[in-house]
Amino acid sequence: MKRFSLLAAVVFAMIPAPAGVEAFGYEESSGYGTLIPGGGPSTLSLSGARAIGFGDPISVFNNPSDLSRIDGSAISIATGIGLGSEVLETYSRTTRNELSLGATSACYRLNAGPALGFGAGIAKLTDLAYSARQYTVDDSLSSGDIISMEGYESSGGVWEVAAGGGTKIFRWLRGGASIGYRFGSADFSYEFDDRVGEDDSLSEWGWEEEAVCAHLGLSAVFGLNSVGISYTTESDHYPARVAAGCIFYSGGASRGALGFEGEITDPSDSQIFTGRVFGLVTPSSGFEMRGGLSFTDRGSTDEKRTQMGFSFGVAVTLGRAVLEGAFAMNKSSRDNNGFGFSDDVIDQVSDTASFFSIGMGCAI
Repeated sequence: MKRFSLLAAVVFAMIPAPAGVEAFGYEESSGYGTLIPGGGPSTLSLSGARAIGFGDPISVFNNPSDLSRIDGSAISIATGIGLGSEVLETYSRTTRNELSLGATSACYRLNAGPALGFGAGIAKLTDLAYSARQYTVDDSLSSGDIISMEGYESSGGVWEVAAGGGTKIFRWLRGGASIGYRFGSADFSYEFDDRVGEDDSLSEWGWEEEAVCAHLGLSAVFGLNSVGISYTTESDHYPARVAAGCIFYSGGASRGALGFEGEITDPSDSQIFTGRVFGLVTPSSGFEMRGGLSFTDRGSTDEKRTQMGFSFGVAVTLGRAVLEGAFAMNKSSRDNNGFGFSDDVIDQVSDTASFFSIGMGCAI
């Protein structure tokens, strides 16, 4: 087999790279990858909300101002899986699935007084797991023999470690900031297997991420109710993100809340907008249910694309510990850009990204 890299590098460099969304597929693997919505079940259950939080340790990655909202120190640990599915409708149906590590994090919050809190942690931000094989059949003589195979694989992702703090600026206003270090890598390969000739080729390439980043946040807190705004800086393989939202609680024994949030990913370029509506209810002491809906205008280069998503999660309090679990799914479709097929034979490509996460938080 001959090692051939120039042609594949040129071809894949011409693929339009999306700014980053919570979706799965060939298009995502050629860009930032799949953005993981939240570092654990608390944010995953709210469709990946970033500006609004509960003061839990994961706030160091989303809105650091929330680190000063709750008295006492705490630790949180979460892990999960991500399941991607891509369905191509052409002259037949082709389905590609991939399993990977999902929302995973470990964070710590230290309370340093009634108006000051610090936090630190590590979290997975993106995933690029994707693989595809496409076979060409010789039908000139109706033999049905496979004459060639194209293969494409990508793997890797970006992680971040961060530390920062939040404090009370005024009676009702809190601010916070954190500094992070993003690291990770991605590996790509393209293979062409000529079953009848000698035009085999294999190309391998990749990138590495090593970058300093920052998270900034403000929260206006009125009892349990809050209004928040957060900003995350970009790096080579992760987009800038700015979000603003609010959450309002009702009274009564079965306390409930309703929140809204808008986010712009890559505000200086692609300007991908995501809207979220989420809520929670506490039907009994120590048990809380959460859920959310999301809508994303993906703003692809060739066409406008929309993405819909929903999420659900529960939290159970057992003494000083909180056990959480969450599920979220995002689905979108496009009319082109499917590996192994020319755009003129693609009727539709649908991709679905599903995330499962479980975690535990504990006051210490």
